[in-house]
Parts: sequence; C-alpha cells; structure tokens
Amino acid sequence: KLAEGQRLQEQRTAFNKRVAAQAQQNRYQDMTFRVSRNAALEKYRSALDLAARYAYLAASAYDYDANLASTDSGSPVNLMADIIKQRTIGLVGDDGQPAVGAGGLAEDLAQLKANYDTLKTRLGINNPQIESTTFSLRRESMRVLGSTNSDAAFRQSLREATVYKADLWQVPEFSRFCRPFSSRTNGPQPGLVISFTTQIRPNKNFFGWPLGGGDNAYDPSVYATRISSVGVWFAGYDTVNLPQTPRVYLVPAGQDVMTIPNNPDLTVRFWDVVDQNIPIPYPSISANLSDPTFKPLTDSLNGSFGDTRLFSSFRAFGFDHPTLSSFEQSSVTFNARLIGRSVWNTKWLLIIPGATLNADPKQGLNTFINSLTDINVVINSYGYSGN
Repeated sequence: KLAEGQRLQEQRTAFNKRVAAQAQQNRYQDMTFRVSRNAALEKYRSALDLAARYAYLAASAYDYDANLASTDSGSPVNLMADIIKQRTIGLVGDDGQPAVGAGGLAEDLAQLKANYDTLKTRLGINNPQIESTTFSLRRESMRVLGSTNSDAAFRQSLREATVYKADLWQVPEFSRFCRPFSSRTNGPQPGLVISFTTQIRPNKNFFGWPLGGGDNAYDPSVYATRISSVGVWFAGYDTVNLPQTPRVYLVPAGQDVMTIPNNPDLTVRFWDVVDQNIPIPYPSISANLSDPTFKPLTDSLNGSFGDTRLFSSFRAFGFDHPTLSSFEQSSVTFNARLIGRSVWNTKWLLIIPGATLNADPKQGLNTFINSLTDINVVINSYGYSGN
C-alpha cells in the first residue's frame, strides 16, 4: 500500500508537470500571436494615419480653392470630419482611383473629386480671368505724389514707413519664412523691410486707400484672385553706383483673404496658409514591412511631415528713369514661387537686403534710398468669377 501510494503521487506529479508544460506552451504561443497581431495592427494603423493625413491635405486644398461657406452643400467640412474617423482604406479601382461603395478614405476622396469636377466649371476655376497689373508703392501705398518735387518726400516716407533693420536676423518673419542669403556666422545683415496690406474692396485701391486717379484695383466681383507670378522693379535706381542685379524677398506674412463665391454680401474667409514640405514617398517602396521596428508613419517618410517651405530671394530690376519701355517691360523676370496664393493678404513684407546692393550693406542701402523714386510691384494674376 505504501508503494502504491508513492506511485500515485509520482504519477500525479508527472501529470501536473505535463499539464503545466502544455499550459506554458499555450501561453507563449498566445503571447506570440498577440504580439504579432498587435504589431501588424499597429503598422496598419500607422499606415492608415499617414494616408489619412494626405487625404486631409487634399480636402484642405479643395476647401481653399472653392472657398465655400461651411453651410454650403459643396463644403468639405463634413468629409474632413469623416476622414479623421475612418479606419479603413476603402475601395480602390484597378486604375488606382478611389471609388464609392465600400466606405473608408477612398470613398471620401471619390466624393471630393466628384464635387470638385462640378464646382470647377460652376466657379470658373477652369476658365480664369487673366490680368497683369503694375502697382506703385509710392503713389498707391504711401500716397506720395509722383512729381519730381515729391522725390525727397518719398525718400523720407520710405525711411519712415519701412523698418530699417541693422540685422535682418532680428526680423521674426525673415527667420521663419525666408531662406537666408548668408550664414548667421557672417554677422548682422542690414536691410529694408517694407510692410503693406492689400485688399480687394469696392471704392478702395489695392492697398486699402480710397480709389483715386492713377490707382489700381482688382475686381471685387471675382471671389478669388490668385498670383501667377510677381516681379519688382525700382524707378530712379542708381545704375552706376549700385549693382545690376538687386535681390528682394516678397513674403505673404499675414492671412490670405477671399470672398465666398455665392454670398451676395461678399462675406470673406481668412486663411492661415502654411506652405509645407510634403516628404517624397519613394522610401516606402523599399521599406521592410517585416522588420519589427518599422513604423510607416515615420520610417516611410524622407524628412519631417510639416517643415515650412522657405522663400528664396528673386531678382529685381533697377532703371534710372520712372517709366519703362515695352522692351524693358518684357525684360523683367517674374518669379512664380507665390503661385496659387491670394493677392489679398493682411500683411506683405518686401525685404531688400543691403548685401545685394553693395559690399558695404549700409552704404548700399543709403545709396539705394537716396536715388530711388519709386518701387513697383508687377503681379500677373488669375481670378475665379464664382457664381
């Protein structure tokens, strides 16, 4: 009996060990399954979030282009909210185009495209009004007469109306929006910073003053007037003591403004436009999806998702006379960096670095101001009439 009891205890001990080993194996297998499943779900969610960001950017571009009120049936406000809530890709056709019928991001994008295809004809997006206009900062913005007797007054107004900076690095907008022309290690960089506001209002000129003789203004019945390209030329420029290739920055540092196309009261919408870099998608092609450390949202992008695109300076033209011949006008080079931006902005900055005017920036700026008789901004634009 004693031996029988001992055998029974040994059998139970062996049985418990087998059961414990099997339970332990099952637990590890379950843990491995859960880890693998969670990793796959995490990668899917990360990739979906990245796709949702691009879809949201597309909806934002649609909203900026159409500029409809949030209550309008064509507004993408509801679709933008739906993009945030989506958890699936949806149906994509054999041609790679998103399709309606299975929900997800693809259905939202398909609805955006269908609405935009209708709106671009209704709002005149496919039939823009083309203009080219030259604006005088002297006469139209600073309100100084164009006669020779007023040259000294203009130069004085230029000194008073501009911010003469001993160091452009101290200008927040320059550090934020402009690609520098020199390293910070080279010391302070003097320059002129001319600030002005533009608008498109009835009875007002382009700079917001009461419309008068010689002024220029855009058509308020056009709901959106966009920039195609811009040029700058200086009248009275000292072509002997100053270089032939001055450079300037023209930066929209305020808010873009446009009127709602189907609003009879010409109600406006304000836009804080962030000109961002979109990372190139090619690294995602060679990505190793089986790598446990791979994250689509971060590893498939070449650089940060929200880096600001910086403005480079562009060439301005200096002429020692107040008006241009047709040949000289055709020789002015235009810069298309601002393409798509509204001409109506709450704050523009025209930045003129002294380093582009002379080896001694301060001397170059003084020679520039003392010889100048006008600053002209030429805007080639296209406008959408709305309905």
